[in-house]
Amino acid sequence: MALSITSTSALHRRFFAPISALLSKLTRQRACPKLSDGYWLQVGICRVLEGAKNGRDFLQTMQAKMALPSHHHFFATLKSKRRLALCAQANAELVALVAKSLPDAFAAYRALDLFDLHAADGHAHAAAVHDAPQHSNTSPTGKAKFATSHIYSLNLRTHGLTHLALADQITRRKEHEMRTLKRLTLDDLRQGALKGRKVLYIYDPACIDYTLWRELKQGGVYFLTRLKSNARMIHCGSMRHNLADPGNAGVLIDEQVGVAGGMLRHVQFQCPQSGEIYDFLTNEMTLPPGLIARTYRMRWDIEKVYDEVKNKFNEQKAWASTPTAKAMQAQFICLAHNLMVLQEHQLKTQEGVTNTSEIKRKAQRLELEIARLAQKKEVLPVLLQDFQRLTQRSVKYVRWLRAFLFVDAPWPTVVAALRKSYAVS
Repeated sequence: MALSITSTSALHRRFFAPISALLSKLTRQRACPKLSDGYWLQVGICRVLEGAKNGRDFLQTMQAKMALPSHHHFFATLKSKRRLALCAQANAELVALVAKSLPDAFAAYRALDLFDLHAADGHAHAAAVHDAPQHSNTSPTGKAKFATSHIYSLNLRTHGLTHLALADQITRRKEHEMRTLKRLTLDDLRQGALKGRKVLYIYDPACIDYTLWRELKQGGVYFLTRLKSNARMIHCGSMRHNLADPGNAGVLIDEQVGVAGGMLRHVQFQCPQSGEIYDFLTNEMTLPPGLIARTYRMRWDIEKVYDEVKNKFNEQKAWASTPTAKAMQAQFICLAHNLMVLQEHQLKTQEGVTNTSEIKRKAQRLELEIARLAQKKEVLPVLLQDFQRLTQRSVKYVRWLRAFLFVDAPWPTVVAALRKSYAVS
């Protein structure tokens, strides 16, 4: 008999409702007599949510909560390339749902209307238990296990998370992010963006490759990053933006520069809060420089998501040794994150439940910063006052989700528990 959903939990039904709704759209499904694809998606997502130390820990601690495959079957399915494709397709549908459902954080900035905005970065998981040691010049034994590296992309408008790539697991012990990025196609990087839209990646300096930037710009893909300290640039002319505009407060330089035979843009910005000077490099030439600086500041959101993954869900180690299993783990992390983003939005809009204590703390910090600058007769730029949204799921929410996901309790009771938790400082 195929494993099926047995939970009568109201939270379980609501949390996984988006997965159930999109199953009919997944073309990579196949009838499986032991473990249906829909249930397999729930099993993988639950493993992320529960923060188990390893697969055996997950199977043993969860056996009283849900029907689970055998140890052998669970790990065998992690090797399935078809199921990996299914997970990727499911997450693509979920990311599209997040984009439709959540408010656009950049909606007020009309200059960005034609842009899809993604923060992207590398993130590593420690080697799997059964990964084979490889040659290492730095290990006393001459052998070592190497971390598994991934590149994720976070939609800065809505916080939808996508897995872009898994680093080479065959020919490289530790592949540089730029080499991983170069293996992605233009379609991969555009992530389904409609014709005529520009796709801007906000990345750390690991993404700098001037030749690749020129090639991808022809396909509507742009990059924004920090300038490397050893970069050599030739000033070619100033940009025609009004630096006296309040929206460009803090901008010191906005210029075109010649770099490695091509034309790029250099924006220098001084943070009014810290006084630190930042130098940005981009192949995008039209956006106001103040918006360039503010958009890069939002790149920190993906680091907060990585903190969520590592410390709240204990996803610190690869689940298994095959490249397929490592990539599937990344897809399940994305699925879990996106479901949580959707549910938090639903709790806010349908139940009026928000993390009031954290929102209050953020508002107080902002007020103190505005007051501090006012004493110096300085003003915090409007762009730095915006985007006061929460950048990761709180510990209170995660604990609530784990506590009630498999508890047969009425929905009002479950919601009341979270509301009470949020109200406590």
